[in-house]
Amino acid sequence: AEFDTPVRAQRIMVFDMAGRLVRSYVPKNVEMGAGYRLDVSGYGAGTYILNIVDDTGAIHQEQMVVKH
Repeated sequence: AEFDTPVRAQRIMVFDMAGRLVRSYVPKNVEMGAGYRLDVSGYGAGTYILNIVDDTGAIHQEQMVVKH
C-alpha cells in the first residue's frame, strides 16, 4: 500500500475483511528505507485492511491484497 504523503507510523495493524485483527506490527521493527515492509507469507490469500496510526494519532487505512 502506498500513501499520497509520507506517514510516520506509530502502530501498524492488519485486519481481515471481517474486522478481526490479524497482526499488529511495531513500525521500527519493519522499517525499510523511507517505508515499511510487512512479511505476509503466513497470511492466507485474500484482501486485508491495513491501518496505520501516525504520530498525530490519525488513522490511515488502505486495502491490501495478498496473492500466493
